[in-house]
Amino acid sequence: GALSSMRNLTTLHLGYNNIGPEGASALAGALSSMRNLTTLDLGYDVKPTAVDWTTVTEFTIPSEVLEQGWIETFQFLRKLGEGGSEKCSQLRLLLLGDGTAGKTSFLRAMQSESGTTEAIPLDERTIAIDVLRNWKVKGGRGLVFEVWDLGGQAQYYTSHSPYFSPRSLVLLVVRPTAEDGQYYTAGQLMEDFVLMWLRMLHAHVPSCRVLLVCSRWCSPPEGETLEQHQAHVSKMCAEVEKAVAVELEDLNQQTQTELENLRGQVVQLADSIAVGDERIREMQQHAGRGTDEGGGHGKGVAPQDLEHLRTLASQLQKRVRVVTSKSAAGSERDAPAVTMELADGRVHCVESVGGDGSTAVAVRDVLVKCARALPFMRESIPKGYTTVKDACLAHEWGRVAVPMEEAVEVLRGQCEGQTVDVHGALGFWSLLGFMLVHDDWLLPRPTDMIDLVRPLVHHDPLAALDKTLARARPSAAAQDASADWVVPGFAKLGRDEQAGVRRMVERLVHDKVLCEELQAHLRGWKDASKPERDALLGVLVQFGLVVSHDVGGEAGRSGAGGDAREWLCTCRMDSTPGGAPWDKSEWQKFAGATKAVLEVRYTPGHAPAALFPHIVASQMSSPEYKAEHRRRQRLQNGMLSVQLQATAERHEFFQLALTKGADGATQIVVAASSVGLLRSLCACVERVASWRFPGLSLAVQVHFSGADGACVWRIGADMTLGRILASKDWDRSVRVELLEPRETVSMKTREIFMAAPGIFFSHSWKDRSIQVGPFIRDQIEMRMRELVWYDAQMMSSEDQFQSRMLEGVKESWAVFILLSREALASGNCLREICMAR
Repeated sequence: GALSSMRNLTTLHLGYNNIGPEGASALAGALSSMRNLTTLDLGYDVKPTAVDWTTVTEFTIPSEVLEQGWIETFQFLRKLGEGGSEKCSQLRLLLLGDGTAGKTSFLRAMQSESGTTEAIPLDERTIAIDVLRNWKVKGGRGLVFEVWDLGGQAQYYTSHSPYFSPRSLVLLVVRPTAEDGQYYTAGQLMEDFVLMWLRMLHAHVPSCRVLLVCSRWCSPPEGETLEQHQAHVSKMCAEVEKAVAVELEDLNQQTQTELENLRGQVVQLADSIAVGDERIREMQQHAGRGTDEGGGHGKGVAPQDLEHLRTLASQLQKRVRVVTSKSAAGSERDAPAVTMELADGRVHCVESVGGDGSTAVAVRDVLVKCARALPFMRESIPKGYTTVKDACLAHEWGRVAVPMEEAVEVLRGQCEGQTVDVHGALGFWSLLGFMLVHDDWLLPRPTDMIDLVRPLVHHDPLAALDKTLARARPSAAAQDASADWVVPGFAKLGRDEQAGVRRMVERLVHDKVLCEELQAHLRGWKDASKPERDALLGVLVQFGLVVSHDVGGEAGRSGAGGDAREWLCTCRMDSTPGGAPWDKSEWQKFAGATKAVLEVRYTPGHAPAALFPHIVASQMSSPEYKAEHRRRQRLQNGMLSVQLQATAERHEFFQLALTKGADGATQIVVAASSVGLLRSLCACVERVASWRFPGLSLAVQVHFSGADGACVWRIGADMTLGRILASKDWDRSVRVELLEPRETVSMKTREIFMAAPGIFFSHSWKDRSIQVGPFIRDQIEMRMRELVWYDAQMMSSEDQFQSRMLEGVKESWAVFILLSREALASGNCLREICMAR
C-alpha cells in the first residue's frame, strides 16, 4: 500500500533485501501502478520471468516482454489494462528439410483448395529462405501463419539459425527415395535427413513441436506399383517413428541434465556475487570512516570482476529460462525442463503433386490443432498491435530499411482514429521476429532482409553470372529467374566492368569476402543508400552472418581502393566437416615441419551448422586478432590458416579446422605454435560454444609430443581446457593416454604445456612493487602469446631454485627484468642477468 502511493518515485533499489520471486510477486501489483518509475532493482537474480504472474494479473504476458525487464513489463501491463487486449493468434511455421524433399510443393498443396499443386522445376527451388506472410489457414478460426521456407541445401544451413524461434511450429519434410529412385532405409533417412534437423532445433529451440512429413506418397519409382510403394513407405515411416522417439527421449534427457547443471552454476555464481558484494560493502564502509580497520576486507574483489560474474549469471539465467517449462504453475525455480515432441506422435505420409489431395488437407488440419495447443497462443497483446503489424507489412515502403521515426509517423497515419502505441507495437513485433528493429532503423519486412542474404549464400553465384550472359544472347530460349539472384543486369555491363564484378564475386565464393564495391551490384543491395546498407550490415553482424574484416594492405585486391571496407561472410563458410581427418601434414603444408604444434580436438555432442563459422568469425573479429600483423591468411575447405607476426623476428601460426575424426565424429581442431596462442583460441572456442550454443557439450582431447612420445589428454567433465589455461593451473594432475605404447599415466599439466616458456621473468621478492608482477606477467603473455617463466608458478620448493632458474633462463628466448634497488642488491637476480647475457 505504501509503495503504490509513491506516485512520483523514479528509482527504487531493493536488491539487498532478499525479496526473492515470492516477494516480487507480492510487490508486482503495487509496483506496476508507479508510472514514473524508471529504475527498479529487486536483486540481480529476481527478474520478471521468475514471478508467477497468474497471482498478479488476469493477462498472460509474452515471455519476450518479461525478458526485457521490470519497467518494460509494467508498461506493457498498463497498456493491456488501459487500451484493451486481444489474444495473439500469430505464429511462425518453419518449413525444414533437404533441398529436394518437396517442402515448397507441400506448402502450396496445403494452401490450395484441392490439396494438390504442380511440380516445381529445379531452377525455382528455394534459395536460402522464402517467406509467406499472413496465411490465414482454412479452418484456423483466425489463426495466422507466417511461413518461413528454409532452403534445404547444406550451404544455407549457417544462415538459418537467426530464424529459429520458440514461437514457432516446425514442419520437417523428408522424401522416401533418392534422385535415382532407390529407396532409403529407415536408418539412412534418420541419419542423413532427420537427426541433423532435430539436433539443430534442440540446440536453439529445445521446446519445439515437430510435425514430420514424408512426401511422394502417391509417386512410386519406376518399376514399383502404387501398393508396393505405399507398403514400403509405411514400413519405413513406422521404423522412423520409433527411432525419432528414442532420439527425442535422449535429447529431452540432455535438456533436463543441462537444466540441473545450469541451476547449480547459477547458485554458485549467486553465492560468489553475494560474498563479493559483502566484501566491497565492508571495504567502502571502512574507507568512509577513514580508517585502516578493514585490513583484508575487499581483498581480491574488484567491481569489474563482479560485473563479469553478473554478466555470466545473466547469460546462464537466460538459458535457464529457455530450457524451463512455462506450462507448470508456480515458480520457474521448481519447474521441469521443456521437452521436444513429435507433433501428433507419428510420421504423416503426403502427396503434393498427384493423388486426390486428401493427405495435404489432413496434415493441414493437424497443423491447426497443434498450433492451437501451443501455450503462447493464449498470450495477451494490447489492442491495435495487430493492426500496426498488418499496416506495416501492407505498406509499400520502397526501401529495405526505414528510419524509425519516419516509420512511426507513416503508421500513425495508417492507424488514424485508433489509440495505439505504434513505437511500442513495432518493438513488440520485432521481439517476436515479424519485423526487425536495429538501432534507429526499421526493417519492415524480413523478406527484404532475406533478399539481401540470398546473393551472399547463393549455391553457385558464378554460374548465375554465366546464366545472365546466356539469357542476353539472341538464341536464348528459356528464362531462368535464378540468373538475376546475384547481380541483376550483369549482361548490360561493359566488358571491363563485368571482369571486375566477376573478380569480386570470385572473392565472395573463394575467400568469403564481401567488399563495399560489390554491394553496389548485388541484388537488393544496389538500390539501398549507404546509410541503409550500414544498417543492414549491422543486422547481419548482429545475427553473426557477416563480420567486419580489416583487410589492411590487401584492400587493393578488391578493386575498391585503399579505403575499401570488407566483411567476412560467415554465412558462406563450410558448415559441414571435410572428408579426411586433420593430421599434422595439414600443419606442415602451412607452417613447415620445423614449427612445433600443440593440437586440441573438440568433439561436440552434435554439430550445429553455425558453430564453426561462429568460432571463425569470433576469432577474426577479436581486437587482439585485428591488432596483429597478419602475413598470411587462408580460409578454404573448412580450415582457417593464419600466420601472425608477433615481432620482426618471430612468427606464430595457428589453424582452425572443421573435420571428421577417425571414428567419423565431427571435430573442431585447434592447432597453434605456442601455448599463449592456444590459450586464446581455446577460450574463443569454448566461449562461442557456451554463449551461442549453451546446451552444447564438448569433449576435449589435447594431443602433444613429450619425452614419452605422442599422448592424448582427455579433459574431464569437471574442468575445461580454457579454464585451466587461463588460471595457469599447472599443478593439476591429469590422466594421459600414451598412444605408443598404449598405457595410461598420471601427469601434471606443466609437463604438457610448460616444457619451454619463451620469456623469463626476473624480479626480487623484497621489491614492494612485486604485487604488480602477476599483472605484468599476464600482460606479456597476452600480448606476446608466449608463456612466461615466473618462479611462483614454476617451483615447488626453495631447494629447486638454482637449477630451475638456470633451466628457465636457458630455455627462454628473452628475459624480462623488473629493475629496482632490491633487484640489484639480490644475488639471485644478478645471477639471472649474468646468465641471460
